[in-house]
Amino acid sequence: MRIPLINLLLSNKCYSTSVNPNVDNPNFNLALPSFATEAPKVFINVLSERAEMSKHLRGQSGIYCWINLLNGKYYIGSAVDLGNRVNDYFQDSYYKTRPNTIIVRSILKYGIGNFALVVLEFVDKDDLLSREDHFIQTLNPEYNILQNLLMFYTSEQL
Repeated sequence: MRIPLINLLLSNKCYSTSVNPNVDNPNFNLALPSFATEAPKVFINVLSERAEMSKHLRGQSGIYCWINLLNGKYYIGSAVDLGNRVNDYFQDSYYKTRPNTIIVRSILKYGIGNFALVVLEFVDKDDLLSREDHFIQTLNPEYNILQNLLMFYTSEQL
């Protein structure tokens, strides 16, 4: 019997042996990047805050950032509807259609519970791409590289 991908993703038994530091270690001293402290919304424990994320972000366009809580690497993206985009990350189909993106591989490796979601900015949909580009150029996120360079990344580099 095959276990659905989403069940693996939502459990602490993902492809990683790491556990969610926010749940399993109350003494964990989380240090988000400085840009996160100025963000309009930060979700540290995405598994327990999933309903709140959906409600708060539904219908809003903006720039978001997934931050790996274990290694500090991050990914920046944009969405016309942040609620829908964030919900995508909790769906099997999203991972099946994007298996070669670094953020997908990293979430599968570490588990989505080991990522924080930061809304960097709520913006008009006409400004999404220019603002996303601004944040990518300014913050230089390690998970935002061209997909054709993926062949140079090994599992250990994620």
